[in-house]
Amino acid sequence: MVSINGIDAEIFMAQLMQIATGENIYLFRDQVSFYLRNPANLLALNLASPDSSLHLTLERNGTQLEIILLAAERHSLWGNIKTGITAQHTDNYWGQALPDDNIYYLQFNAMSETEGTPDNPFAGWISFLNDAFSTIDSLGIENLVIDLRNNGGGHSTMGDILLSFCSLPDSIRYFGASMKISDLVLDFYQMDLNTMNEALSSDLGYEVTESELPFTVHYNIGSPPLIKPRTLEELAPNAGLSDSPRKFDGRLILIIGSQTYSSAAELAVLCHDNGLATLYGSPTGGKPSSYGESVGFRLPNTGINCTVSVKYFQRPDIQKDPSDSLYPDVYILVSPDEYFLTIDTVWEKVLQDLKD
Repeated sequence: MVSINGIDAEIFMAQLMQIATGENIYLFRDQVSFYLRNPANLLALNLASPDSSLHLTLERNGTQLEIILLAAERHSLWGNIKTGITAQHTDNYWGQALPDDNIYYLQFNAMSETEGTPDNPFAGWISFLNDAFSTIDSLGIENLVIDLRNNGGGHSTMGDILLSFCSLPDSIRYFGASMKISDLVLDFYQMDLNTMNEALSSDLGYEVTESELPFTVHYNIGSPPLIKPRTLEELAPNAGLSDSPRKFDGRLILIIGSQTYSSAAELAVLCHDNGLATLYGSPTGGKPSSYGESVGFRLPNTGINCTVSVKYFQRPDIQKDPSDSLYPDVYILVSPDEYFLTIDTVWEKVLQDLKD
């Protein structure tokens, strides 16, 4: 890319990044790509062309090419559509057994539950996993591929529940954390300071007697805990599974990318730092050690709803920090030409490696 709307591409993108959000350059690039498709964004930054079209100057093999993209009411480039097993579904989670390839493919698009109940908030997810792992067991499938490329996170417990169906070591490293306690946190959790002190004392295992706000509490920062993985019964006491399938003890593969962040990146980091899975794809949009635990509030004058993170999560393997992204074990660089193909280059690489 040489220029955009007659402006040097690097200068143009730097200006557009002013309104982008993200933890690293990989998510920034995705956000900027999205903002480029709306003339109103460009107009706000004085980057729009007079005709509201997008004028691109490209150079390849020493030859320049001019392209003009007209504004349209709707576009489909944000989620490039692939065909085959990895075609993106609208469901938060979806899976299919591929017995001929000795693979179960699980497309995990969001850590959000739509079928939960007050007593069993992850009822749909647990039922889905029970069926999936029962199928894996009955067919003798040895490879579980979890596609996290379109997963922007949600409730991290769903990742823990997924791992509870797998055969894990007796103990694994978990995240350390620091949390800022403020008036905003007390209001969000509907607690007074005394009640918060009691809750923190229970979580931390020692007495917390803070009398002034704000203050920060630390959960094993600098020394992530080595603990026994939680069972499904501990994570979801009301799951109600009478006959759980045998724990999966085959090969676990995660596919990650720039749209993998928040709790989805946390799941990938947990697996990576403990050697539980092999990661394929491209760098995540979230950092391995990052901020989370979003607390909501409303601005008093405008009424706009906002969120702010109040907890910092430190990755299990702190020797690998600082790192701007979680990098896959098998880094698959998808070219622009491959991006627009219906064939999923990353998936084809996974299939080939498993056959070999």
